[in-house]
Amino acid sequence: MRTAIATIDTDAGTMTIYYNGKGEALTAETADGNTVDECEYTAQSLQDAQDAARMMWGYDGGNVWGYQEIA
Repeated sequence: MRTAIATIDTDAGTMTIYYNGKGEALTAETADGNTVDECEYTAQSLQDAQDAARMMWGYDGGNVWGYQEIA
């Protein structure tokens, strides 16, 4: 179950952070698919993925990435 959970702004452009299913690594991808970064963190649930993304890129990390959650 792949779910978009947030967007961030990077030198490569806006990237969408995805939860890719239980036990899978989070990924951040540009809309054109040319840049895909795999995070070392493996999420156990959608809530776990959202919490991790918020901690790594969002408010807990000072929001230097322009983190925006996808409702």
